[in-house]
Amino acid sequence: MENRYKINYDLKNKTISNIKFTQGDNGTSVIEVNLLDGGLVKDVEGQTIKFNFLRADNNAVVQTSTTGVTILDSTKGKFECALQSGTLAVAGLVKCEMSFTKDGKTLSTESFTFMVSASIGVLSINYISAINSKLVEWQNEFNLMKAEYEASTHENTTVEIVNARNGEVNLNTRLTKDKTANTNALSAINDQLENMATQSPDDPYHASDFPRLTSETNDSLRLQRLFDKAILDKKKVKLEQFKIYNCNTSLILDMSYLDIDGSSATLDFTNCSDAFAIRLLASRSPSYYQSHIGRIQDFEMIGDKINQNIALLYGYDTEVVGLGVAHIDIDKINIHGFFTGEEYRSNSYIVKHYSVEIWSCTCCVVMKEFFTDFGENMFYDGCIFYNSDKCIYNENSNGCFNFTGCSFDYSDIFLHCQGGKMFLTNCHIEGRGTFIVGTANGALITICNSWVILLQTDISIIKPFQVIGTLKFIDCFFAGCSFGQTEECNSGTGLVTFTGSEGYATFDLAHARYGANSAKVNKNIEIASVWGTSISQDKHTAVNAIVTYDNTTFETGVNAIKFAKTYGGGSESSFEIDIPLTSKRFGYRIRMKATREIPDATLMFRNKWVSIIPNGETNIALDGTSKYLTNLITNEMVTGEYNRGITTEWSWITCPTSQLIKPTWVTHNRLSINAFNIDSNDIFIDRIEVYEF
Repeated sequence: MENRYKINYDLKNKTISNIKFTQGDNGTSVIEVNLLDGGLVKDVEGQTIKFNFLRADNNAVVQTSTTGVTILDSTKGKFECALQSGTLAVAGLVKCEMSFTKDGKTLSTESFTFMVSASIGVLSINYISAINSKLVEWQNEFNLMKAEYEASTHENTTVEIVNARNGEVNLNTRLTKDKTANTNALSAINDQLENMATQSPDDPYHASDFPRLTSETNDSLRLQRLFDKAILDKKKVKLEQFKIYNCNTSLILDMSYLDIDGSSATLDFTNCSDAFAIRLLASRSPSYYQSHIGRIQDFEMIGDKINQNIALLYGYDTEVVGLGVAHIDIDKINIHGFFTGEEYRSNSYIVKHYSVEIWSCTCCVVMKEFFTDFGENMFYDGCIFYNSDKCIYNENSNGCFNFTGCSFDYSDIFLHCQGGKMFLTNCHIEGRGTFIVGTANGALITICNSWVILLQTDISIIKPFQVIGTLKFIDCFFAGCSFGQTEECNSGTGLVTFTGSEGYATFDLAHARYGANSAKVNKNIEIASVWGTSISQDKHTAVNAIVTYDNTTFETGVNAIKFAKTYGGGSESSFEIDIPLTSKRFGYRIRMKATREIPDATLMFRNKWVSIIPNGETNIALDGTSKYLTNLITNEMVTGEYNRGITTEWSWITCPTSQLIKPTWVTHNRLSINAFNIDSNDIFIDRIEVYEF
């Protein structure tokens, strides 16, 4: 068995870190080197190679070909050094320098470092040795003090001597006090050693055991020291419960080895002017160490937008091959007040979030396009984004966000997808915010089985959709929408689709004005499917009019049955369509044209509740009164009158939506179209779209 580290050492660009060995190992700890020069393999044929080590105790150790250095492949610049026990005799940071000698010429490299972790066996011996040394030191001090005491009188009232003793006449009191203090200190050291000896390897490091040093001006420094120590010793970390840490400088965390329990603490970065508050990196890819998964959980982060900084920054500014802030867990973190809540950069992917809240930021989550090897499957489960200028922004073509059970509330922009994909399931969206979808990099937002409450009151000012790419709503429920009747809700030219979606008070949302390419509704009904293939009095009626069908080819190329209604000149004419209802509220629009222009306010549209009894029997209402004498008598008007005109071109007319709950006796909704004082004219109807909710 051996502990082997393979490193690529470039003479032009040294980037070596996170090499760790254990104190006292002999011949099993190996550094294998691939020597490069500006990225090219460096030939070491004929070279004499030495490894020069400087231990933590400032003693040097040299290893050569006779003491562990072996050339594995000289032409490929590959060699190794099996570290001897002397090299690893002392725990702490070791500096290593390599030298190459050939033809009397020597080249030495820039040094790199590695860490030697203390061995439990060696550690115990060192502790005992340290205690014995301290005891000897204290005994010598005591003997000196005793000699001074014996050299003086037991009591001395000479003014000069008393003043020199700070007013003490008898030295015995001072000696006893010092002895007690030294004994107590020794006892405390002993207790600490016993605790360390009995501590489980799985016990975390507690922040309370890492108080501020005199040189540390804020809590960031002590926390960084704590995290670095935990990484070195492969320990979990537990912060102090409900503690507020004043962090004036940024923190860098290696998530390959860190598991932090915040204990509901607060990290206050309001006075931090660095570009980021916490940067998450990884020296392993993915971030696994044995059974460990990198995780941070259960703390609050407070920032100040004025500082223009990022709360959590994932990854590197430039790609680092073989590394990745991946497969890590972010759990129960509350982030607010920052310019950016989270930002993803190179080598960051598959980051999982649970119960994270990000709010009161300029942008909650950002993924830009000019980084590499990043963006794959960012997961958010049960998270909340609210009260910010923008919730989510993605412009990375490889970026993929997955939101499940999340809320996006009261922000100016809910989702902004300039590239890549966003998938939402079982989410909640509420407020006057906007959805923005660009066309670059296949930008797509899909929202499924979610509750959408859009509160725009004037879409001429704020449109809910700025879609050039594609935005899909699938089986969603819409509520609270109040859009105007004359404005399109999408300012872009892209596609907004609604599949299987329902809503309350949202007929205009689903039916009206999302651009020429947008899907309008969830139910399209041709005239033939409303009435059947023959004229039937239980489906429609006409007064002073002739009802015919026109089987000519529909302009989209489909053979559809068209209804033509001819009105007598100057006579009052009406036409009514009865549509079966399955839900409590309804809305619809009708597609019409005429053989000539019919001015505005000429055709009158009305919605009415009716009960269709095909056999003509009287229908008794719930209050016991007789509502109908025949099978086509209308009971009450639902939405009032809506006056319109039509042209010679096919056009949609959106009829008023009923917000009233359907009475139990109602079987159908009746669309009544009345025309007054118009000349003989043909009116064609080829399609009705019904929306029930």
